[in-house]
Amino acid sequence: MYAGHRQLSSRTRAYLGVAQKFFVEGQLRDVLDAVTLIYHFTKSRDPENAREWREDARRIFAEENVSYSVDEEGGVHYAVDSAFEAVKAGALSSLRGPRYANAAAMFEQGMRALDSTPPDGKGAIRAVFASAEGLFRVMFPSAARLGAAEAEQHIGPELTKLYDGDPTARRAASKLLASFKSWVDGAHFYRHEQGQEEVSQPPLGLAVLLLQEGSGYIRWLAQIDQKHG
Repeated sequence: MYAGHRQLSSRTRAYLGVAQKFFVEGQLRDVLDAVTLIYHFTKSRDPENAREWREDARRIFAEENVSYSVDEEGGVHYAVDSAFEAVKAGALSSLRGPRYANAAAMFEQGMRALDSTPPDGKGAIRAVFASAEGLFRVMFPSAARLGAAEAEQHIGPELTKLYDGDPTARRAASKLLASFKSWVDGAHFYRHEQGQEEVSQPPLGLAVLLLQEGSGYIRWLAQIDQKHG
């Protein structure tokens, strides 16, 4: 059982005691689901009990250094770090409004894929790339796809106009565009099938980095679009 069980509420200790074999030997997906199910089962009957369960689950995850967090409704999510969460929130904030509805939906789909157990890094990269591509094509309807060449062709002139009269900003933006093109090329490796029977998942650290950078680029594209408009 959890080494710090004496710090937990009496009701949480009772839950863990009754279901000790399940929590020790169960599949990770089932254990994480149980955290949420127990919270919702108790919330309507005993809100204080539900709150204690949620806070105890948070404490256990934090003290055991597992990569999961518990939200206010007892939902368990794959947690990277505060920097990742901030970039993700910034991307979502930039995609508000009907113009960006499809891009926002694909971005959220990507975050749900990362949130699955085990994390689906490949699905997350595909969906976040689809979000960026959808946003890119809203900005540039004549573009058939998002590739490095298309990014150069369409975004380059926008940056020249946007930073006209500010050569320093224009040079910095051109370097950022070059980085974005490299991200597009990197994401393409996981966007296309690799002809294997088994799903070829990227290393989780690599997937997180691609997603974090993609989130920043999505926010950047939305800002360009809003300034252009």
